[in-house]
Amino acid sequence: AARSPAAPSICWSASPFVMTDFKGEFDTDWADPGFRLSTCPPKQVLARFNSRQQARKGQAVSFSALARSHRVDEIAVEMAEVLTAVDAALG
Repeated sequence: AARSPAAPSICWSASPFVMTDFKGEFDTDWADPGFRLSTCPPKQVLARFNSRQQARKGQAVSFSALARSHRVDEIAVEMAEVLTAVDAALG
């Protein structure tokens, strides 16, 4: 199986110049949806969030609850088109 390249180590005492260079590189990478998903896998992010919520006696959140809480005008047109197509295929 192919391995992904190791993530660069970050030195928290790096100079502001190094951080500025890294920020530019990160912003470029962040524009790629594949990079975002590989960096922040949604299931793991939500699981970690829910663990913290429960530790604080807060309420866990589900993906469906998050989806229901969005207003129509907050959903990108492209996403609305995909969701409409999925709904039509299912129903």
